[in-house]
Amino acid sequence: MRKKEAGLTKGLMKRLILTSLFVLIVTGTSFGDWVAPKWVQLPNETSYGMDVRMDRNDEVGRTLADDFLCTSTDKITDIHFWGSWKNDIEGEITKIHLSIHNDISASQSQSYSRPGEQLLWSMDFDSGQFAKRLYKDISPAYERWLDPINQQSYQRQGDQKIWQYNINIDPSVAFEQQGTADNPIVYWLDVYVETNGGGEFGWKTSSQHWNDDAVLGVPIPTGQAGISWSELGYPYSTPPWQGNSVDFAFVVTTIPEPGTIFLLGTGLLTVISRRRRFNNMAQRRTTYVFGGNK
Repeated sequence: MRKKEAGLTKGLMKRLILTSLFVLIVTGTSFGDWVAPKWVQLPNETSYGMDVRMDRNDEVGRTLADDFLCTSTDKITDIHFWGSWKNDIEGEITKIHLSIHNDISASQSQSYSRPGEQLLWSMDFDSGQFAKRLYKDISPAYERWLDPINQQSYQRQGDQKIWQYNINIDPSVAFEQQGTADNPIVYWLDVYVETNGGGEFGWKTSSQHWNDDAVLGVPIPTGQAGISWSELGYPYSTPPWQGNSVDFAFVVTTIPEPGTIFLLGTGLLTVISRRRRFNNMAQRRTTYVFGGNK
């Protein structure tokens, strides 16, 4: 289980910013999709990438969530995420639900962190309020598919097309983060989608790991209000990733200040020179596989 960082220095904050810029540059991701990324976890484009179901066509109220770090006080004006349709049978997403929660850290009684009950921001985006594009077709290779509600749903040949969804948020209703370099804050991004019923849609995993695992949320079975969260990990039938952490692919951005744009530009050479260091930062670790609540 990934443990929380006890202390994050200004130097680490700077490296995180530079790392984000580096990832955008070396992967060729277009700056037309975002200008000032606050957090970057790009999709795993290999055959070990996996999509975890996040639609509610089967009337299961599933929600997926992943954590990210805030080191500057500004508004989240764009959220981008990647996903795929099972067997590439494409339906239509009619609504994307996004919400941001506080963090409940891992403890002796709960071995993994998860979103807190404090809802900090929430918004639904209907068709016409978001854009999509085909990010990549990895043919002839395939990526994997899993609905953690149904362990038998796992497929090695789950899909080949990776879709990117871009959501612009009006600054007047955007969430304003409160973290700083001296006092960083961990937030959770919760996501689910509703579709027209044609096909199953999953959130793409990322090969970039940070902090704790992503989680699956379902309504508490007793009928009480709230969500029951379970930690996510790769199934044991996915060598060499079996048991490894699951993190999802998403980018959080903001409207940059002029000084921020200047720093991003002048930091370019530094980012490129630290490519090897970045690769060392993307380390895996072993955790629990998909399963029931712990």
